[in-house]
Amino acid sequence: METVRKRMPAGERENVLIEKAIEVLASSNYRSATTSKIASEAGVSEPVIYQHFDSKKDLFLAVLERIRTDILEGWTCATDGVENPKTALRILGAYHYRFIKENKAAEKILFQAISEVDDPDIQASLRRHFAAFADFLSEFVRRGQDAGIMDPGIDDVMAGWIVLSFGIGTGSMSLFGFEEEIEQERLLDAYEVILSALDKKDQ
Repeated sequence: METVRKRMPAGERENVLIEKAIEVLASSNYRSATTSKIASEAGVSEPVIYQHFDSKKDLFLAVLERIRTDILEGWTCATDGVENPKTALRILGAYHYRFIKENKAAEKILFQAISEVDDPDIQASLRRHFAAFADFLSEFVRRGQDAGIMDPGIDDVMAGWIVLSFGIGTGSMSLFGFEEEIEQERLLDAYEVILSALDKKDQ
């Protein structure tokens, strides 16, 4: 354990602690996950965690920040260079399908955080994260309205939240085991209904 601690730079060690915390949280929950278990998985002693994080909650908030960053970076990469905003939203729908199949740990941890929403710090973190997700999506609606392909009468902010709610809902379905109901074609067909509602209506 001492060897790992001496050889690993502080920034890299913090990154490992976050990654191991994600693994431990995904296999248990926020309440039952312990810093000793996370430290053990990371190959360090428990006091090392407190060299980087003030508390288990502080580490949990760092985990949520990592998930937010990873999601937004994934969305940005997936839509980079896509000029048509509706095409970009379609790409994000396909990206979301892959995400909920391949990243159940992130989905589970976000739901854990929601169950801890009475904690002011966790609530503030979730507000920032979900607002960032919704704003990312709303931007494509605004661009579609500016391009004349989406209904200018639609509230772009609420449209972003509605698209996001579809992702939250289907993510929960995946966690609950409704795999047949969210088979790719069915999920994307349902998503297309939402996107169609954004289209500019004929006068």
